[in-house]
Amino acid sequence: MNSRVLRGQHQTQLWMFALFAALVFFAGIDPVHAADATPGGGSGLPWETPLDTLQRSITGPVAFIISLLGIVACGAMLIWGGEISEFTRRIIYVVLVGAILMFANTLLTGALFSGAVIPDGLSLALEVHAK
Repeated sequence: MNSRVLRGQHQTQLWMFALFAALVFFAGIDPVHAADATPGGGSGLPWETPLDTLQRSITGPVAFIISLLGIVACGAMLIWGGEISEFTRRIIYVVLVGAILMFANTLLTGALFSGAVIPDGLSLALEVHAK
């Protein structure tokens, strides 16, 4: 037989074995059920608390002021920095992008674009009218 024909048959057999092994693997494993990570029930994942703390830290009024100062400082460095190396210029760009992202996040989640706020103790009743 031709060596190309044997090589082609070998590759086909290898692909069929890989497909069969994948089917056996996925059919044999038990389904994974994630815990309900909502505030109302279930236990949270171990990394949720640090991530929530980090989110609160970078979205508050202090982060807004720091990011505004970072934008001004980076802009001043790029405009009046004189002869700075390419590495320093790229670091300034990275800091500038981070400051703009924090500034935009705080601005968009702040008072300008917040949704309706329902006061405590006020209940909303939905009426359904059937025809």
